[in-house]
Amino acid sequence: MAGVDQDGVAELREREPQSDWRRCVGCLWVLLLAAGPVAAATRTDVALEYAARKLFIKAEAGVRWVEPSAETRPQGELEASVWTRSPGENSRLDLSFRADSGAAITREQRYSDGKTRTYRFGEEGVQYDLVAPLRNERRLPKAEWTDRFEGFYPLPEGFEASRIVAPSALFYLLPRLGLDAIGDQADLQVFSKREFYELKLEVVARPVIAVDWVEERDAESKRWKAPGTVLHVRASLAGRGEGMSLLGLQGDLDFFLHPELKIPLKIGGRVPILGRVVVSLKKASWVTLEDK
Repeated sequence: MAGVDQDGVAELREREPQSDWRRCVGCLWVLLLAAGPVAAATRTDVALEYAARKLFIKAEAGVRWVEPSAETRPQGELEASVWTRSPGENSRLDLSFRADSGAAITREQRYSDGKTRTYRFGEEGVQYDLVAPLRNERRLPKAEWTDRFEGFYPLPEGFEASRIVAPSALFYLLPRLGLDAIGDQADLQVFSKREFYELKLEVVARPVIAVDWVEERDAESKRWKAPGTVLHVRASLAGRGEGMSLLGLQGDLDFFLHPELKIPLKIGGRVPILGRVVVSLKKASWVTLEDK
């Protein structure tokens, strides 16, 4: 080691022989110094913003979550938030899910009038709670609202609690499902609009589309407008009910993914009354978070 008087070290050892524990501590420090400084694990704050227009109606939506460090195996719980703005209604959804599988833990959605829907995912099924103010209760504390409902939705046969995901977790899961080429498939189990569904994702084409969006990474920004090849992933449902809902889109959905980032550049689905609607990515940002 540079800067160390080896003769002096030898003389000290002769004067005061080291005990076993001192030798162990000394070896540990040598290993640490040889390894150098330990790099801090980094996470990434991801935010996607979308917009849609049909006839004279415009809607906006966004999703945000913190991506685990690439140096560590995803574990524990993650949280994602989703917001939507459309004429007559705004809402915010907060989702807690497992980092390794995307399985849902809790889902809470709050609307502009105060109404709140809460879902708690357990081994036997999903607990549902609704609380909302009547028209003459909107100025009262939430604890005094009287429009309340509780329900429980047991797991159907063939469904597993450890596999049930909420639709909003798809933004986190899509890059992790191995959907890279035409014919690639992934199967998920989804709970949405108080129903359970088998969800099949399949890459059905690689079309060329143009999307005008801005990519931001920490302090750098770039605008994309030129047409490019994307992955067309069709999400088809098997089950009863109204179908899966994501960003206000319902039923079978079409995702047009960036071929490398695997983020949806466009999502197509059905909206009641309006029919077929496509939401387009407007901005995607990645901000590095350094764990101390």
